[in-house]
Amino acid sequence: MRSTSNPDQPVIRIRDVTKIYEMGAGTIQVRALDGVSIDIHDGEYVAIMGASGSGKSTLMNIIGCLDVPSEGTYHIDGQAVEAMSNDRLADIRSRKVGFVFQTHNLLPRLTALANVELPMMYGHWPNRRDRAENALTLVGLGDRTHHRPTELSGGQQQRVGIARALVKEPSVLLADEPTGNLDTSNTAEILNIISDLNHENGITVIVVTHERDVAARADRVITLSDGQVISDEIRDSPARGGNPKDKGRPHRRIPISHRTASPLPFGGRGLG
Repeated sequence: MRSTSNPDQPVIRIRDVTKIYEMGAGTIQVRALDGVSIDIHDGEYVAIMGASGSGKSTLMNIIGCLDVPSEGTYHIDGQAVEAMSNDRLADIRSRKVGFVFQTHNLLPRLTALANVELPMMYGHWPNRRDRAENALTLVGLGDRTHHRPTELSGGQQQRVGIARALVKEPSVLLADEPTGNLDTSNTAEILNIISDLNHENGITVIVVTHERDVAARADRVITLSDGQVISDEIRDSPARGGNPKDKGRPHRRIPISHRTASPLPFGGRGLG
């Protein structure tokens, strides 16, 4: 759902962002983020790492438009977020960020297909059933559309969660400890799917994690400590054969949208 007309403009632009929480009736101030500046471009796969209390969860909340900075600026697809009303933030969240959580948060009485359709119940989304089926097929669950969560493995439930995050064709897939509740086998399965969505389909992925083996799948690792970025490491990706900041690299984008007269690319251009 890229709305910017400038392909070189970052999807995410954070400048000098500070987040201060007041506690004890305002007598104590906790500086969760302290002057963070980050650019994330279309098609990057970024891991945000840090120990407990480093500020990574606060940064994730700001990127996901769940919170706003106390100081500094944040733009997503060129739109300034820091001064938006709660209603406007909710709209941006709904259209531009696809969330994948540590817990699947699936409704147990609904099928996989109905769970994926659920985010589209609010708003005028055409071809909801087709979009949901396409999203499930994209994560390898095209033959499990009518299974309920109790009939799926933990890894399959998380794949339903990923499909649900993708179905509205967001600008960014934001995953918070996406393998935290999975065993080794299912962890590898989910990380492979996320890597494929990025490397083969060009989806911008941001994973928040404290696990080095999860972060190792990313092409770029940003590490936080005490609310500040202490390292920003660009890694060469064998899957792409180069630096992830090479924004001119080609991507094959798979459409979620129903194939009518002209299929939409995965970024959602044309949804309006």
